[in-house]
Amino acid sequence: MVLKLLGVSIGRRHESGTTWYLQGNSGGLLLDAGANATQEIEDVGLIFVSHAHVDHVGALIDLVERFPRARRVASVQTLRSLEAVLVNELKMRGGKIGRAHAIVDTFEPKKFHAPFVHDEFELTLLPAGHVPGSSMLLVERKAPAHRLLYTGDWSPFQMPGIEPVFWPGDVDTLILESALAAHHELDGYSFEEAIQTLGSLSGALILASPVGEARLVWESLKGRDGFCVHENLRSFLPEADFGLTHDCVRTLEQGGVVLAAGKELDFNTPSRALVQSIIGDATKSVRIVNGVKSRSLGDQFLHAGNRAKVQGLGRRRVQASILELTLHAPPVHLMRAVEDLAPSRVVLTHQDEKVLHAFKRKLGKHLEGKANPEIIVPSKAYIDLERLPA
Repeated sequence: MVLKLLGVSIGRRHESGTTWYLQGNSGGLLLDAGANATQEIEDVGLIFVSHAHVDHVGALIDLVERFPRARRVASVQTLRSLEAVLVNELKMRGGKIGRAHAIVDTFEPKKFHAPFVHDEFELTLLPAGHVPGSSMLLVERKAPAHRLLYTGDWSPFQMPGIEPVFWPGDVDTLILESALAAHHELDGYSFEEAIQTLGSLSGALILASPVGEARLVWESLKGRDGFCVHENLRSFLPEADFGLTHDCVRTLEQGGVVLAAGKELDFNTPSRALVQSIIGDATKSVRIVNGVKSRSLGDQFLHAGNRAKVQGLGRRRVQASILELTLHAPPVHLMRAVEDLAPSRVVLTHQDEKVLHAFKRKLGKHLEGKANPEIIVPSKAYIDLERLPA
């Protein structure tokens, strides 16, 4: 059994997305569909999608065409948001958006903690705690025995509307998403404090990723007065009450809070026009709050200070800030996961190689006297999982 990295997300869609290839005795599994670097791969029997963020599904349309007979599996909740993400992808490509429904319709919806068999593997989806429906995949083989856990994106925090992460006990190989490996300032992060900050906002426009952060904000603020959800989130929060742009402007004028999809909805189309349409008509000071994934848009305003002059926006009093509504695991939780799962091999992923090598050293030092797993920062070479770590 061998493992190969086909692409790894480091935060910018045009660079890459996440896809792993696991080769067994009678076929291969694709773990996520963010990268289409599969030219050398011929035998794919199953495609697993951990969640519907574009860096994990951006190449799904191409991979479905390349491997039309492969089984496709994802959690029930992931499939509810996947179609909207694929529609957006097809719009950018100029494709027929009806294909999105056709692709999602070919998936097998899976429940958490319900094992199923594919070739020599027993596969189980487990909650990852990242966004609603986000899944880890436990891959088990009986002969020779091996347990591999692919975490996908995961979070240790208890968040509204999201089933908390579930660890399956000891594993042999752990593919550990380590997006926040360099962010030691978040080791003391409290999601509860972030929610309290949300509740205290006034006159604020919150720009959030539609798959994940937006739902968390909505779950946390939906009961308060003076809360407007912009209609550009309609596909992702169908149960919400929506407001048109002029409704959102009125909400801000009255000191309320507006939630809208930020740049993450479409990596190629910044949401500047949306900000212009809302703030351009506002006469009072407005605070723009960006999630951890929307820094680039916030930087446009932060760079200009409290008086922002952005194309067509005019000179308005604007305050910009970053709210760390993180859906990933800070370094202290990454280390704790390795201790809890006691793997013989840890594969660090979902970050720049330089960052991962630095975290590898910190993790090795942290584990001294406790455990001695082989810690791998992968290249695009194959990792032989049958070889016992030295």
